[in-house]
Amino acid sequence: MVSFQRPNPPVGEVQTRELQAVFVIGENTKVAPKNRLMDQDAIINTTKIILVFLMQKAYQSLIAQDIEKDLPEEYVRNTIEEHGGEVGLPDDLILEQLIDVYETDDPNCIYIDLDLWIDQERSDLTLSYVLISSSGKIGYALKDIHIL
Repeated sequence: MVSFQRPNPPVGEVQTRELQAVFVIGENTKVAPKNRLMDQDAIINTTKIILVFLMQKAYQSLIAQDIEKDLPEEYVRNTIEEHGGEVGLPDDLILEQLIDVYETDDPNCIYIDLDLWIDQERSDLTLSYVLISSSGKIGYALKDIHIL
């Protein structure tokens, strides 16, 4: 299962409302988003697509698939290169621990912070993006890549 948490969310991004479901995994409580189209599998699968682009250094393709194209390709490339190391794709159990999901004001959109898996370990480099569901399909929009 995906790590659904509610730590201190980005200002202005979270809407306070009744939550749909809570999953308990280990010691942490995980919160599921209200949007049923964006279930755990959709979040993991879309995150894997993003990670494969990053692993292959296919930044142009990553941005081409981005539905909003707010984050420049050069910025993503430079940030990863300056950080150093190789972006990897961890197994699902580790990947679930790297993802924080936040509800937004838009019920068709969730905000995600993903700690990147670099050189076979969790890094301090975080990719922030939103998943947006529209007409039964899910797309992503990269928002930031930064050191936390």
